[in-house]
Amino acid sequence: EIMGVIYDENKTISHASMSFDHFLNALVHIACNYLYVPTSRESNNGDAIALGKLLLNDVLQYARKLSWGGEKSDWSSRQAHIDNYEVQALFTKLKGPLQKMFKHYAMIDGTFHRGPLSTMPLSLTGFRRFSREVGFWEIGIDAQDLAQVYFLTSTYHSEHGNDNSTTNDLHMLFYGTFLNAIGHCALLAFPRLYKLPDLSDPSAENDEVGPRVLKSLFQHMAWSISKIPADKRPSGGTSFVRNSMVMFRNV
Repeated sequence: EIMGVIYDENKTISHASMSFDHFLNALVHIACNYLYVPTSRESNNGDAIALGKLLLNDVLQYARKLSWGGEKSDWSSRQAHIDNYEVQALFTKLKGPLQKMFKHYAMIDGTFHRGPLSTMPLSLTGFRRFSREVGFWEIGIDAQDLAQVYFLTSTYHSEHGNDNSTTNDLHMLFYGTFLNAIGHCALLAFPRLYKLPDLSDPSAENDEVGPRVLKSLFQHMAWSISKIPADKRPSGGTSFVRNSMVMFRNV
């Protein structure tokens, strides 16, 4: 009965189904009011920590066992294409701009923005903003896709308080897993758009899918960034556009 009340309270239209955002609101409701009640309501931090604990302790450990998790053949097939040396070479060619953009969106979480690039984490909030501004939404990557990719490519990260006495355990993307997440988004979006062959097909023709798809994504990202006024682009955005134009001039 309680779950029915929570469901009704978090959808906006009577008898309508719940959207993904409404679903997240319902999870926050459950976390904050029943399982991990924040000690203080002075900021949204307590709600975020409660939701994080719910996801890590009660949702993700079971969700990873479901068929869409890291062991699913679709996920493994996409990862095999991302590991292709030509795909990795494309990431390397745009390493400078991609690193600057990663730092730009990691700075959304000021408390985490410290130390060298290798230890700088990117939250789901930062990844969602990056995805929106570089045009992932326009190629069919929705909130559910982003959440799935984020949590399955992210790394478990322990964040210590200033006195080193308290720790928040969170899932975060670091630069290497950030590139991995970009690759998975590309291999989710473009096969849907262009009806590409089965990603698990071992044929030689399919070997080119990974590089082709990532090039298409980079071209789309460059086009999306070019539409943003120069003074409002993310750090590295202008150089990403310029480098992409040079790289793909003859493609």
